[in-house]
Amino acid sequence: SFVQRYGPLVHAIARRSLRARGMNPSQEDLDDVCENTILALVKDDFALLRSYDDRYALSTFVGVIARTQAAK
Repeated sequence: SFVQRYGPLVHAIARRSLRARGMNPSQEDLDDVCENTILALVKDDFALLRSYDDRYALSTFVGVIARTQAAK
């Protein structure tokens, strides 16, 4: 599934992003970023996911969304 495939990537990006901000994220923090990333992608009938440009890797797109969610 999408979550199984991209979940580890989102967790890794969230961990790096939060640590770069001086935080020591808990597993709960990482899970929250992962959940918020998925919710952002499916919000408004998958509007954000439908905006994905397939000239680029989906993992790059998901990574950008994860970094954005970790910054919130």
